[in-house]
Amino acid sequence: PRVEEGEWLARQACVSACIDLSDGFASDVKNMLPLGTCALVKAEDVPRSRFNGREATIDEALCQGEDYELCFTTSDSAALAEEYKSRFSAELHIVGKIEKAHSGEEGAIVLLDGDARRVYSGAGWSH
Repeated sequence: PRVEEGEWLARQACVSACIDLSDGFASDVKNMLPLGTCALVKAEDVPRSRFNGREATIDEALCQGEDYELCFTTSDSAALAEEYKSRFSAELHIVGKIEKAHSGEEGAIVLLDGDARRVYSGAGWSH
């Protein structure tokens, strides 16, 4: 677990929310969304693991649990990313933003895949 990183993020004024991704990004990020918003995620920016020469699909990257990584929101991603990278060895990936939801998008992940924009229907681990 990223305890040191999480403690540091908690002290940053520009960080407004943070969660440990244990049930998969698709499930956990929804717990961070204020009413009337969605998580706009760029598919190309989502980190994907490789195993036996095969890269994870977008569904595997967003839905598999046991990530034990931190997902957080910030009002100043560029400055925070610079400082984070200088302090910690863990990679930092900026995958999207939280924005006002359009019709049918509230509380959802909206996936940008090239020019396509769609409400993502995948879910993380369900207990």
